[in-house]
This record gives sequence, structure tokens and C-alpha cells, in this order.
Amino acid sequence: MIGRDSSARIAFFAIVLTVFVVGPAMAHAAPTAAEVLRITWVNPPIDPPAGVRHATFSSKAVGAEVGYNIYLPDAYDKEPDRRFPTVYYLHGSGGNESRNVGLAESVRRAIDAGEVEPMLVVFVNGGSETGYHDSVDGTIKAETMIVGELIPHIDATYRTLADRSGRAIQGFSMGGGGALRLAVKYPDTFSSVLVYGAGGMQPMETMPTTDDIRSPGNRRRKMRTRIAMMGDDLDHWRRNNSYYLIEQNADKLRGVVGIRLVIGTEDFSLEGAHVAQNRFDELKLPHEYELVGGVKHNIRDLYRYAGVRGLQFHQRWFGRQSDEN
Repeated sequence: MIGRDSSARIAFFAIVLTVFVVGPAMAHAAPTAAEVLRITWVNPPIDPPAGVRHATFSSKAVGAEVGYNIYLPDAYDKEPDRRFPTVYYLHGSGGNESRNVGLAESVRRAIDAGEVEPMLVVFVNGGSETGYHDSVDGTIKAETMIVGELIPHIDATYRTLADRSGRAIQGFSMGGGGALRLAVKYPDTFSSVLVYGAGGMQPMETMPTTDDIRSPGNRRRKMRTRIAMMGDDLDHWRRNNSYYLIEQNADKLRGVVGIRLVIGTEDFSLEGAHVAQNRFDELKLPHEYELVGGVKHNIRDLYRYAGVRGLQFHQRWFGRQSDEN
């Protein structure tokens, strides 16, 4: 009888063979990450909230025009000499720049109620299943696109506070993990990070398998996209996992980059959030943690209960310079 671990490894290597190995009937090149994921890079919203504009920019990193939505508060037009802090929002798996653009309405209400100061919110298209990584084969460079192209484009196009002290990042699910990894890897780029509905890190002793995927849906397909992005080298996976990155940059993060996690008690990612909490404690990294009772893996519910506090959290970190403690 084959045990669970053996079955999982057999399934993993079967997926690796599907993605990378030449078929026996005909010598075909293995599909690229771009061919496996088949991302649509421009997705205008059907009915955007007030203050939201959709635009695109040309990305060399992904070889395409890439769409984004940006929320501009009323003060943006009323005060033409004013510059504003910016929050970058990263969508979850299967999403795009318009998936959660309705959250801009919550931002608008918080600003109008005087609960937070006016700020811009950029809804990013990071590619449906990229994990916000650069693929090993170089055909999808989501990380490079966001950090090296989108952020400079936003700073050049809109009246932002164009340095880390005026820039925050947050995301949900895959986007929460992506936001944490980018903030940990680029502490000189962001002043705070907020993770919704995700843990964002895990220790890795062996290659992940389909059994490690907690989210619902087709696990084999999800594993196939992850292998297409990340390859089959455990060291590469480890080097790009926040669990290891955060230790390398702990001194640059401690007291400099604000960290906050928000997750529901019924979320399948709850165990991963506890891993992140323990890792922060181990490295003596100050952080905030909010557990929302009765909420499943749902960004709208999380935002309904904790969205304003999240914006206030970012606001507290805006204006802090990298040499502050």
C-alpha cells in the first residue's frame, strides 16, 4: 500500500512531468509560464465606484499593456497642489485589477466620515495565479512589473508622495501573501503592509505538493501553475518565501515597516496566519493581529469589520522615514 506522503510526492512529480518533460510521441518544448497561466492583462471594471479610474501602462517585464484601477479622493481634484499617500492593493488568486475594486467605496466613506485622511488606492493586476513572483523562465515577471514599472508609473502620473514614507501595500489571499513578501523584500519601498486572509509564509523542508494547498478548487491545476512559475528547485522556492526573506531583512523591518494581519476565525488560511505570527514573535518584529469572529475567506466581510482600522493603520505609518525606530 502506498502511504499518503508517497502518494503526494508521486502526484507532485507527475505534475512536474506534465509541465516540464518532453512527451514521448513528439518532441514538443515544455510550455512556458506565460502559456500555462494565459493571463489577461487589461480588465476594465464594468461599474466602477465613484472616484475610480481605469488606465494602462506598457510593461516590458510582461511584454504587454497592463491595466490598473486607481481611486482618487475628491480632494485630489479640489486641491491641485496637494500630494497624497498611496496604498497598493493586490488581488487574490484568479483575480485581476478589477476583482475587488468595489472596496474603493469603503475607502471613500472612511475619508468622507473623517476617519482617515485622503489617500490614493491603486488596484493592481498581478496576474491571476502568479503569486506576485517572477517566473523561473522569465516569461512572466509580475514582481518586476509591480516594483520596477507600476510604482514608478504611478508616481510619475499622479500626485503621490513618491517615497516609502508615503507608500503602503496590502492584499487578500494570494495578494496578502504577495503584499507581505514584497514589503519584506523591499523594506525601502513601503512604510507598512496589511495582510488580509492569508499567512503569507511557511517553513519548507520539502517541495510542496497538492496536499499543501488549502484553498478550494482544482488542486492539480493550482499546483501546475505554481510549478510553471516557481520550477522544481526547493532552494528557489525557499529563497522566494517570506519565511526566509523576513529573517534576512529583519533589522531593516523592525520598527520601520508596519505589519498587520487580519483574518477570520473560519478562514482556511488561519493556520498559516499563526505560522506568520509565531515567525514575527521569533524574530522580535512588532506587528498587529486581528482575528475577526465568524468570517470565512472573504475580503468584503473582512473589510466590512476591519477595513477602516486597516486604513488607519497605514495612516499611522505614513510619514515615517527608514531611519526611524
